[in-house]
Amino acid sequence: MPERAITYIGVDIAKTNFVADLSGTSASVAQTKQGIESFIKSLPADACVVCEATGGYEASLVEALWTAQIPVVVVMPKRVRFYAKSLGLLAKTDPIDARLLSRYARACADTLRLYQPLSPVADQLRELLRARDELIEQIKVETNHAEHPSKHPLLAKHAAKRRHLFDQQLEQIQAAIKTLIAADPSLHQRSERVQQIQCIGPVSAWTILAEMPELGSLKKGQA
Repeated sequence: MPERAITYIGVDIAKTNFVADLSGTSASVAQTKQGIESFIKSLPADACVVCEATGGYEASLVEALWTAQIPVVVVMPKRVRFYAKSLGLLAKTDPIDARLLSRYARACADTLRLYQPLSPVADQLRELLRARDELIEQIKVETNHAEHPSKHPLLAKHAAKRRHLFDQQLEQIQAAIKTLIAADPSLHQRSERVQQIQCIGPVSAWTILAEMPELGSLKKGQA
């Protein structure tokens, strides 16, 4: 990434708040418009915010930073975990994770990529994938319930119908994902490229393209 002096600010994001590493001290900020605006105003001129892809919780902050022209990097959680393990860092709290992100960014600065908004197609892909994730969780719940089936035939019938409906919807969503990728030459090419990596299958490739779309075009070592 850039050659100028940069202050990397790690941010650990949750659903209702985020914790920022500010020069060795941590600050908890509400995940609200007012909280985000206040956080942005407090940033130094040379700030670059670094956070993990968290399945959507990071979206409001990242988009606000981008709109305010504050450099922001969204990294894959697995890369940060691998980095933490290499340092023998096993403790996990929000402030520790925020500091870890700052440290990771400083150590891996040359491989970081600045956030860019998703294309409309990638945005649709992300939406489909999140719907797929929600369905899979619902299917897991129904599967667990099936291990202890209802004694009343009506309830058992309803449970079977729900599971069948969820399975149908999952097939439809996955078909829509495949169609979306196949219809976009760039997305299709990047999907094929990502799947050339060992242990990366179609579903993992979809997730990478949706959450970190730039990865399909990165050189080795970048993230």
